[in-house]
Amino acid sequence: FQRWYSQAGTPEVHVAWEADRATNSLAMTVRQRTPATPDPGGDEKLPVCLPVAVGLVDQKTGRDVEDLRVFRKGPNGERVPVPLLAGPARTTAVLVCTDDATTFHFEGLPAHGVVPSVLRDFSAPVRLSTPQIGAPELAFLLANDSDSFNRAEAASRLMTLMIEKSYADVGEGDDLGRLPSWDVEAAGFQPAIEGMRAILNDADLDAAFRALVLEPPSAGEIVDMMDGAVDPLRVHHARARVVHAIADALAPDLLRAYEQTNASGEAYMWTPAAAGARSLASRCIRFLVAQTDSDGRARALELAEAQFQHATNMSDSYSALGAMNSTAGGARDRCMRAFLDRWGGDNNVVVKYFMLESATDVEGNAARLR
Repeated sequence: FQRWYSQAGTPEVHVAWEADRATNSLAMTVRQRTPATPDPGGDEKLPVCLPVAVGLVDQKTGRDVEDLRVFRKGPNGERVPVPLLAGPARTTAVLVCTDDATTFHFEGLPAHGVVPSVLRDFSAPVRLSTPQIGAPELAFLLANDSDSFNRAEAASRLMTLMIEKSYADVGEGDDLGRLPSWDVEAAGFQPAIEGMRAILNDADLDAAFRALVLEPPSAGEIVDMMDGAVDPLRVHHARARVVHAIADALAPDLLRAYEQTNASGEAYMWTPAAAGARSLASRCIRFLVAQTDSDGRARALELAEAQFQHATNMSDSYSALGAMNSTAGGARDRCMRAFLDRWGGDNNVVVKYFMLESATDVEGNAARLR
C-alpha cells in the first residue's frame, strides 16, 4: 500500500470478464498499470494495492445479486474467499489487487446474466477502463444500479458518448450555425433518456444527486477525452445539439421538477436539502431554455426572468442568468444590466458577469466586454 505514496502517477485499471452460462459463473480479471512519469525513476512502476469494489446487477430484475460468492487463487492454488462489504444483502465484493493482473471467480449467479458495477463508491483513485460496458449497459446501470457513484458515472459516460456521436455526425464543411437537430432515438440513445427521466422523476432521491446526474460534461472535458486532432468549435456545437435533444425529450419532466424545487422568492437559508433543491432547479431551467420548440423556450425564458427578478440570493440570480446566457433578446439583456447595476461595486461578482459574457453564444460579446 505504501507505493501509493512512494511512486507518482495515477494507476490505469482495465477490467474484463467472461461469463460461463453452463456453470452460472463469471471470471473477472483486473489489470493495472501506472504510466511513466518524468520524475527520477518514473519509468519503472510497481503494482499498487487496489481495492476494487464490485457488484453484479441482475439483468432480469434490475436488482443487485445478493450473498455474492467470490474467490481468487491463493499462493498454493487454493480457493481464497473474497470479503464482502458489510450489510444484510452482501451485494458488494472488494477485489483487492496487488499484482499486475488478478482473476476473481463469481459463482452461483442468475442464469439470465448480470451486468457488473465496477469501482463502486469510487473505491480507488484510478482511471478505469471497462470496454464491455457500452451504451446499453450504461443505460441499464443508470436505471438500476444501487450505487449512486456508478449511476452518476453512467449518466456522464452516456452523455459523453452522445456528444462524441453528435461530433462524428458533423462534417468538416458543415455550417456549424445551422446544424440539424440531433435525433436521440435514431442514434440509439433512447434508453439513456429513459434512465435520466427515471432519476429526474424519483422524488425519493436526493435533489443534489438528481442535479449531478443531469449535468452534461463540459466541452473542455470532452476535448480532453477525445483522441487525435479535435476541433473545439465542433465539440461545442455537437454538445449543444445533445443538450437541445435532452431538453426536448425531457421537457415536461424538467418543468415539473423545476416547479417543485424552485424557491427563488423565498428567504435564503443554507441547508443540504435547500442547496440540493437550488441545484436541481438550476439544472432544470438551463435545460428548459435549451428547448428547440419556440413556445417551450419562450415560456422557459419567462420563468428564468421571473426567477431572476424574485431571487433573494446570489445563487438563484446567477443560475437564472446562466440559463438565459446564450439566448439573444430582451430577457437576457435586461437581466444582465440589472445584475451589473446591483452588484457592480463588488469585483468578485463582476468577474462572474465577465464569465457569462465571455462564454455566451450571443454575438457581440467581445465588444461588450471591452
